[in-house]
Order: sequence, then C-alpha cells, then structure tokens
Amino acid sequence: MIWVRRTAAAALAVLLFGVLLSALVLQGVTATFLRAGFYTDQLTDAGAYRFVLDDVLPSAIDEVREEEPDEIGVDLRENPVAVSGLDTPRIAGAVQRALSPGELEDLVAPAVHESVSYATGESDVLTIDPQLGEVVRDIVAELLALMREADVYERLLERELEPRIREAAGEALSPDVGTPGWTQRLFGGDEEAGGRLSRVVLSVVTPGWFGDQVEQIVEALTSYLVGDSDGFEIHVRLGDEQVDAAVEELRSVLRGTDSADLVYADILDPRVDEEVEETVQLPYGVAVSRGEVKAVLREVAPRPWVQQQADAVLGDVSSYVAGRSDGFSTAIALAERKQEAAQRLTELAVARVAAEVEGLETCAGEAGRRAAAAAASDTLPECLPAGVASDDLLAAARAAIAAAIPPLVLEPVPDAVVYTDEDLRRELRANGGPGALEALDDTRELFAEGWRYSDADLRADLASDPELLDGLDRLREFLADGYVHRPGAASDSTLAGALETMRSGSDSVRRGGMIAWLAVALLVVAIGALGGTSWAGRGIWASASLLACAALLLLLSWPVYEVVSDAASSAIRAEIADQPDDELGPTARLLVNKLVDVGESVSDDFARSVRLPGFVVAAVALVGLLGAAYGERIGVAARSLRERV
Repeated sequence: MIWVRRTAAAALAVLLFGVLLSALVLQGVTATFLRAGFYTDQLTDAGAYRFVLDDVLPSAIDEVREEEPDEIGVDLRENPVAVSGLDTPRIAGAVQRALSPGELEDLVAPAVHESVSYATGESDVLTIDPQLGEVVRDIVAELLALMREADVYERLLERELEPRIREAAGEALSPDVGTPGWTQRLFGGDEEAGGRLSRVVLSVVTPGWFGDQVEQIVEALTSYLVGDSDGFEIHVRLGDEQVDAAVEELRSVLRGTDSADLVYADILDPRVDEEVEETVQLPYGVAVSRGEVKAVLREVAPRPWVQQQADAVLGDVSSYVAGRSDGFSTAIALAERKQEAAQRLTELAVARVAAEVEGLETCAGEAGRRAAAAAASDTLPECLPAGVASDDLLAAARAAIAAAIPPLVLEPVPDAVVYTDEDLRRELRANGGPGALEALDDTRELFAEGWRYSDADLRADLASDPELLDGLDRLREFLADGYVHRPGAASDSTLAGALETMRSGSDSVRRGGMIAWLAVALLVVAIGALGGTSWAGRGIWASASLLACAALLLLLSWPVYEVVSDAASSAIRAEIADQPDDELGPTARLLVNKLVDVGESVSDDFARSVRLPGFVVAAVALVGLLGAAYGERIGVAARSLRERV
C-alpha cells in the first residue's frame, strides 16, 4: 500500500513541477511586464533616446535623401532633401537643438509609464499629455532658420518652382512650334517653352519673397496642427510693388517682339480679313486682292506710328495679364492711314490699267465705236478708239478707280479698330486652346489675388479619405490636449481597445499567480501526506519534491537558458545580416538590431525574475528537508545541551 501512495506522490511531484513553473513564470510576468517602471528602465538602459536622435535620425535622413519624390509621398519634381543642399549633420543638428535626448525621455517616459500603469491596473485613469506642441514649434523654427541661413529657398526656387512655372506656361503652347499671335508672344520666346511669361513671373518671385511665403505657410499649418488655432487661412500674394514691376517687365519683354507684326498680324489683318472681300473688282476690269490691301496698309504706316500703337496695346495687355485691370479696350485710329492707302491702291490699279492700255492698237469704224462706248462706261476697251489718246484713257481710268476704291475697298475697314481683352482671349483659345486661357487666368489670379488655402480646403481635399481626415483630427486633439481614457469609456480608438484587453489580461495574470502558488502549497502538502509515514518522512517527501522541482527550474532558467538565448540571438542577427538592402534598409536594420538588443535585455531580466524566486523556493525546500531529516537529532542534541547546563 505504501508504494501505491508513493507512486501517487511521485506523480504529483511531476505535476508540482508544472504548477511551480507556472507560478514562477506568472510571478516573473508580474515583476516585469506588469510593472510600469520595467519598460521605462529598459528604454533608459538601452540608451533608446540617444539612439533615436544620434543614430536613427541621421540614417533616416540619408535614406530619404536617396528616395524618389513619389516614393516619399511628396508632389515635387526632385527630392526636397537632396535639392536643399543641406548635409545630414546640419539637418539632424537642427532637430537635436530643439529636442535633446533628455527632453525626448521627458516626453516619452511618462507616456509609457502612464500607459502601462493603466494597462496593468495600477491606475484607473490614463492621462497622456506630453506637451508636444512646444517641441513641434521648436523643431519647425530650427529647420526654418536653417533653411534661410543655408539659402535653401534660393535652391528650391531654382530647382522646383521655376521649372513648374515654365512648365505651366509651356503647356499653353500648341505642339506646333509655329503657334502664331499672342500665344507665341506670351508663352513662347527664345528661352525654353513658356519663356516670356515665366520670365516675367520669376522676375518678381525672389528667394526672399519665396522664403517668406514658405515660412508663412509652415507656421500657419504648425499652429493649426498643434491646436493653437481652430483653423487657418494661407494667403500667398505679391505686393503692389512686385505687380507694378511685373507690368513693366512684361511690357519690356513684349517690346522685344516685332511691333509691326503685333499691330497688323494680330490686330488689323484679322479685321481686314473679316471685312474685305478676297478680291475686289474695280473699274476698267482691274482688281485688288485682300492681301494687297493688307500689304498697302502696312506700307503707308510710318514706323513711329506703328510703335505708338504697339506701345498702347502692350501697355493695356500687360496691365491685364498682370491683373491690374479687369479688361481693356485699345483703339487704333486708321482714318489717316486709309487715305494714304487709297492713293497707293489707286496707283497700283492704274498701273495695271496702263499696262493693258500700252498694248492696245488704234481702231476705227464699228470697233472704234464699241471701244469708245466701253471707255465711256469705265470698261477697258479692246482697242484704242481713233482720236482718243492713251493718256486721256488713263486719266479717265484714274478718276474712276480713285472714286471707286474708298467705298469698295476701304470703307469696310473701320476708321478705328478696337482691340479688347475678349479679342485677346478669343485668339489665345483659337491658337493655344484651353491651356492658353488657363495659363493666362492662373497668371492673372497669381498677380491680382494670389493663392488662398484654408482649413476648409484641406478638409475638403481629405474628405475622400475618411480615415486620413479622422487621423488628422485625432493628432490635433492629442497635440493640443493630450489623451485621457477611463475604464468603460466609449472609444473607437485602437489604442483604447488594446489597453482594455491588456488591463483585463493583467488581472487574470495576478489572479493566476495567486492560484498557482496556492496550488503549489497544496501539492507540496499532498506529496508529503502520500509519501511519508511519519512527520519527518512527510517533511522529507514534501521538501525533497519541492527542492527537486526548484533545482530543475533553476537549471532551465540559468545554464540552459543562457545557451538557448545566445543561440537564438546569434541566429536572429545572422538572419538580419543576410537580408538584402532593398528589403531591409539601413534605418530599419538599425532599428531591428536595436530591438534584438532590447529583446535580449528583456529576456534576461525576465529570466532573472523567474530565477530569483526559484532560489528562494529551493532555499526554503532545502531548509525544510534538512529540518525534516535531522530535526530529531537536532532536538536530542538540544535537550542534552540543556541538561548539561
């Protein structure tokens, strides 16, 4: 019967090992993972804060420098870090001046402590208010100061803004490089596509002005982000002096084009095309073409007059393009030019009649009568009637032609041609398409009103992505007011859900630990009761079983653990080293290696938290074993000693 009991006691000893292991593990979890100070101590011991600023930050900057703009999520032509011309130490130094490792620890450590305290049930309210607004403002201020000091705005203007302005203006040009009229005059030129108008814009967009606008935008967005303001409105505009300078610059640029071509090809010729027939028949069978009318109008215009008309048009167009006027109407007086043109056209037509008359033979009789009748009806006769001198015929022809040209040829051409903004826009659309008009209107808006953008515009832009919009609101709320959460409070936050799960699990771990230690005590008593036949025997069985289990656990948590953990760490580090750079970049490699270091530290501390109570259990078991084994002898010796005394 005793062997049955001792077999049962041995079986319970195996169970005791598992229960004691559970009790020690749960106690280790309580002493480490359920203690808020454990996490902050780990971060401090690992030098995490200095590591982030001294190692991770420079590595991340270097990595971003090598990325394409679309890979880092910015709508820029070139990588902004590379274009800035700033080396990594200067950028990292600006951040480090605003945020030292100690200051970073002061921000992070309380937040970690509060979160773990709530998750483990040590506190009933989670309050995280790291006062990040001031830190964000300081970092932004340092970076802006560095950008201005290092002439970053000048490089960004040259490499980013100027190409965009030229590109926007160039889109107004037709693929046909010979695009005529104002489309070519405004958006073309000897420079690259969009050269003239972009040259005007860029003449007033200086690095200093550009820097002021960037800083205004960044400061407004920062103030909104950290909760200093409930909204923002960015208004980027040129000053009055800049707009006036742009008007003069545009006028100067346009003066470099052909003035005659401006006045005639762009303004007068189209009106002649509208009003004058392709060919106009005159007395004596001669005709002048529309092209000849346009050519004569050009010939009779003195250069000073053409330049005067061009200057008037250029002044009005320049003011309109620069947004100084809502429209324009420029009149070009042609009455005097038409009189001179009538004389030139008369000479041209008479010369043609003279060439025909010169070849005529004298005729008489019936032919002479028909010729005389034709001449009398302002028709060139087939022969020269007898008694009619060629000079007389030419004189009659001159008089008839001179009388016919004004009403037939020049009267359709108005005495004053009015050129308006509607004509300009019509021509731009005809020759450059909608892109030309869009470029014109964008330029006018830039000069007249500037560019406005508000928090309402931002929210409208983000409305298509509700998660992103919600994330913006949560970030603003956190930066402004921190984060407060109480048990049972309604929240759709992922963090709140995770904390509640951890809080519930923490209570279970603590209760489980207490139950496990109670089970250990009961098993020890049961083993002693089953294995021993006397009080000493029971003590020996109970203590020996407990000591054996504790010794085995110490073996597992010390030498065995050391061998296994070293092998696992080496394997993980080898795996990290074997990862190609395109899958694990330099910054990620730094972080992963640091996480391995922290993981080793956490694992070692946890093993110690299991091992130390194991030593206590082993010591208690050893004392109990010695007491049970030698208790009677010790008692006899003690009584003998008392008797002697």
